[in-house]
Amino acid sequence: MNKGIEYFGAGLVVYVVIAACGADPPQQPSFTQGAAPAPTAPDETDADSLSDSSPGSAPQPGSEASGEPSPVSPGPSPTLAQPAPMGPISMMVDQMMMPVPVAAAQHESGSRLVVTWWSSPDGLRFPRGVRDSELGFDCSMVRIDGTIRCVPQLFGIVHYGDPECRLPVVQLSGTGSNTLLTENNGYATGILDAVGGEYAVYELRDPVTVSVFTLSSGECIELSELSNTFATRAVDAASLASLEIVLD
Repeated sequence: MNKGIEYFGAGLVVYVVIAACGADPPQQPSFTQGAAPAPTAPDETDADSLSDSSPGSAPQPGSEASGEPSPVSPGPSPTLAQPAPMGPISMMVDQMMMPVPVAAAQHESGSRLVVTWWSSPDGLRFPRGVRDSELGFDCSMVRIDGTIRCVPQLFGIVHYGDPECRLPVVQLSGTGSNTLLTENNGYATGILDAVGGEYAVYELRDPVTVSVFTLSSGECIELSELSNTFATRAVDAASLASLEIVLD
């Protein structure tokens, strides 16, 4: 009899262990990452809860009547801030900060007009201007009779050395005119009409020490003696080097 009870008790223990191992594990509350808790119908007696409820807001405590707290949702997953799109001002600033490309234009000398350069001991070489190698002066570009010509960079006002206003003289302005005259190989550009922009080129001779004359409304009027005024020899405009504008 006692043996039978022992066998029965052992079998019962084995059954209980097998049943316990085959049972499903306890279920944990399930939450969806980033999802807000399902909205509940507001209590008619508590109208304030309506304004406090909004999608994505923190869950409210449970009902006081039940005394059980409501499960807390982890809320929406945080979103990293994205950089603002580049606007026109940002693009302009970036473009201004980019290095400026060096111009690749070639400076080629001609048979008469040649390119002059600035240079330095450390290797700098930069275009300085254009020089008329035949007449020996650096060029300014002006229109004479409708053609662009290379003329001396030394400018002066044209007056006359005779009462009939037939013998042009040129008055140079400013200090250092003798040095400039040497640099321009004795040539100067005379301004015939400052308003109309009419020019002529002269080779300057001896200084004038007597009274000079000027044209005013077609009348030759005597002026007092002027400093830095030189007798001239007119240079034919056709003998000056000509240029033209080329658009690549």
